[in-house]
This record gives sequence, C-alpha cells and structure tokens, in this order.
Amino acid sequence: MDSPELLDDELLIFTLLKRDLDPSIMVASELDVDSIDHLPLVTFSIRGGDQMGNGPGLWSCPLVLNVFAEGQDATWEVCKALYRIVHEWTIPGNSTVPNAGYVSSLMDLSKFSKDPSVSMQGKNVTQYTGSFDLTIRNS
Repeated sequence: MDSPELLDDELLIFTLLKRDLDPSIMVASELDVDSIDHLPLVTFSIRGGDQMGNGPGLWSCPLVLNVFAEGQDATWEVCKALYRIVHEWTIPGNSTVPNAGYVSSLMDLSKFSKDPSVSMQGKNVTQYTGSFDLTIRNS
C-alpha cells in the first residue's frame, strides 16, 4: 500500500496563477500590502484543506483571492479575468501541476466584491476579494 501524500496546495495555486494571469500582474501568497510596489497584484490564501471521504488524495481547500490595482475599473477587469481563469481550472487536464496535483472541481463561495479597508500611502488602490471552495486531487 502506498503511503499518503501531503498536498502542496500552495505550489499548485501559485503555479496556476503565474501561468494563467497576464505577466504584468504580480502573484504572491499573503503578505503585508504596505510593502508592495507593483500593481496590479493578486494575493492568495489557501487554508484548512482536509481529505475527503473519497480520498486518500482528494482534498477540500478554501481559496481566497485578493486583487489590488490602481482604480476601480482596472481592479474589476483583473477580477473578471481571474474568475474566468479559476473556473477553467476544472477543465480536465487544464490544471495539472507535476508534484502537486490538479483542481477536480470548484464552487464559488463569495463573488468578488470591493474591500474598503485597504489603504496604500500615495496610491489610488482598490481591493476586491473573492473566494472559492476547490476540490484538489494529488498528482
């Protein structure tokens, strides 16, 4: 019997975002937004994944995406592209990352909506946040 493998969900999501987003958009896991020089920026947080009953190797992982850009229109354009990209990960073979896994299915948890709490000194920054529940399979 094979030993169970721990899911590298951060590698999976980072790789997919870097691959699929426009190269002008910076991608990072959670960090201090006051230290960011480059916009637009997408940050992600994937937390609390647990193996599902159809495991081993099948995980439920909530994903939170934050989009930062200068001005509301520019930020919303990134959100629209990101929403389409994330949903395309469920196309068979479209999200496989060697040594990480692939997105088997997803469900929207919350649509992208404006977060009024962001403040970056000297910049007109708008933040939107959206979340998804991903079902990920180890590769």
